Amino acid sequence: DEDTVIPMVNLHEPPKEFVWSWTKGQSFPREAVAVVRQGPEAHEAVIDLRKKRLLSWKEVPSTNAPFLIDEMEDIGKEVKEDPRMIEALKRRGIDDLTLIEISGHPPGYFGTDEQRGKRILHLYCNDNRRVHDLWYREIPGITIVFDANEKKVVRVVDEGVTPDSDTLAN
Repeated sequence: DEDTVIPMVNLHEPPKEFVWSWTKGQSFPREAVAVVRQGPEAHEAVIDLRKKRLLSWKEVPSTNAPFLIDEMEDIGKEVKEDPRMIEALKRRGIDDLTLIEISGHPPGYFGTDEQRGKRILHLYCNDNRRVHDLWYREIPGITIVFDANEKKVVRVVDEGVTPDSDTLAN
């Protein structure tokens, strides 16, 4: 369905014993393993590439499937509507969020209560006002903890306002 994505497909290596005992002319298995994400659930599929059939399909509980670029591009709207985020930017003199870009990455999985059962991203704000380059200027001191499954801000970490440099990117 439209919520199903395949963030990873790799060749599925045959057992080493088979590889070591293989001889010329002998058939060789060609399999792929795919991570399939359906909403918050992650599955592992093993596919026989020669016979074009599914060999196995299993849910992999408590797994964070890889993130896709599309997910990263869609998060800005939710973040910019969060009142904690709006307030953190106001403290920095930013009222118009039109030119504020949101980007980030997964911080790694450590099994904390905040991460368990979620796909957590740490996001940052980039200010592309007065900037003549595609590399934006990060607004220091703000980290947004975002649940990509629920598409919502978990919390905003505001470490305080840092004076802005007058140096412009070119």
